[in-house]
Amino acid sequence: MTMNRHRSILASLASLLDYPDHDYEGRMNGALSLAGQSASEPDAPRDSGTLLDALTRFVGAMQSLAAGEREELYTATFDITPACVLYVGVHLFGEDNSKRARFMAALQARYRESGFHAAGELADHLAVILRYAAATAEVECRELAAYCLLGALEKMLGALDRTNPYRSLMEAVYAALKAACPGVQPIVVLHDQTQNRARNCLSFNTRCACTGLTQPPPSAEDACSPPLPHTLVASPGQMVGP
Repeated sequence: MTMNRHRSILASLASLLDYPDHDYEGRMNGALSLAGQSASEPDAPRDSGTLLDALTRFVGAMQSLAAGEREELYTATFDITPACVLYVGVHLFGEDNSKRARFMAALQARYRESGFHAAGELADHLAVILRYAAATAEVECRELAAYCLLGALEKMLGALDRTNPYRSLMEAVYAALKAACPGVQPIVVLHDQTQNRARNCLSFNTRCACTGLTQPPPSAEDACSPPLPHTLVASPGQMVGP
């Protein structure tokens, strides 16, 4: 499957994470058509089939609801006392607002540099990052998947009840990222395993002692929680840290 197809699928799934307004039916059908085309290709990865199955479940469930019921479901799931928030930074950093703010600043800097617009949403909204991943170079898409998206999606999946149709959509997004980025694993999950060891961590640095990537740093200030994609810390203007 070509990279253009990958990009189109990610962008179409991002549109389904927006509020279900008057054109939602068309967005669902468009995403389902793209997923079906990708799954039917001879060299399609296994994740393409998983994507199609999950998206088919989501579309079927949403088409059984009236327009008002779709809106109520979206609001109950993501907005008012949400079962799952759509902000990636919340899932990466929990209640640490300062780290989330620095993460968002790094994303905004990268968006500006690339001429990408968040269309009124916060920089770490899942739909926004997916659209950016769909529009950026393959290497940056892979880093976003590894360091930001896959780990956050795993937490979102854990927060959503299996009876909620949006859980199937999250499964589809996860499978689409795995299909677009073969071999990529969610690096940020290391944060959960080592949180107690990096309690005082303040900077984002791929040399983190907690992850065991290199020798331990001389102080806790050199530890990271979790590392950011290299593309977000590639230049002084984009650097995230204390």
